[in-house]
Amino acid sequence: SSGPRRGFALMADAAEVRVAKEGDEVLVRYIGRLQDGTVFDATEEGGEPFGFKVGAGEVVPGFDLAVRGLAVGKKITVTLTPEEAYGQRREDWVVTVPAASVPSGLREGMQVRLSSGAKATVMDINDDGSAVIDSNPMLAGETLVFDIELVGFKQPPKMGVEIIGWGGKLVQVPKGIANSRVSQVFTTPKWPSAWPYTDRDFKRQDDSNDANFYDSPRIVAHIDDGAIGAIRDFYAVQFAQAPQGEYSALDICSSWISHY
Repeated sequence: SSGPRRGFALMADAAEVRVAKEGDEVLVRYIGRLQDGTVFDATEEGGEPFGFKVGAGEVVPGFDLAVRGLAVGKKITVTLTPEEAYGQRREDWVVTVPAASVPSGLREGMQVRLSSGAKATVMDINDDGSAVIDSNPMLAGETLVFDIELVGFKQPPKMGVEIIGWGGKLVQVPKGIANSRVSQVFTTPKWPSAWPYTDRDFKRQDDSNDANFYDSPRIVAHIDDGAIGAIRDFYAVQFAQAPQGEYSALDICSSWISHY
């Protein structure tokens, strides 16, 4: 009869539904709240979803476990204890740095990185110039509530991008990711109808003389080794196309991030 065949088809369709498991790279939207309802973090409405690899330790343990078993479109609300989130506060992680070791310009509320690599917050600058530094996570000791929706799975990277190279000839960049969001933008570019920038967009935030830049210690941000390696590989491909003596080497410096 037709009844059992329809039932079999429905069971077969259900069996094909993919759910998140360890090792998957997933895309989620979420809202994170404290117990009193205060929102402390969320993906932007209409913006890009948040991606992470399940089981890789990229998110707090309870969030990682909550996503497992979800199918695309499935929503879930979970309450995480401090142990499932950022852990309990530790008072021994609050230290006072002597004034002699406090860099000029350090202010209350600033985020810093310690010599151990840990991130910390400047809680107070004392009258004697010493600083109170707290390396506890901001949400340590808090019970957190997350609304989570699984919106998709990341596709494995497709390597190899063809671009215009030396002399206008097409060249293959083997390490380029063809299905990345950046690469896809250039396949069907949408140009603005008018120039979208003003002079203010190109104005330096720090107008001091560059010669004085390293006169005193300061907290700066540099691009990471992976980004530097990607730039180096890209230009290696480009320069290999050019006849010797017909190109100039680039000095790629990341310190500009400190100025802009």
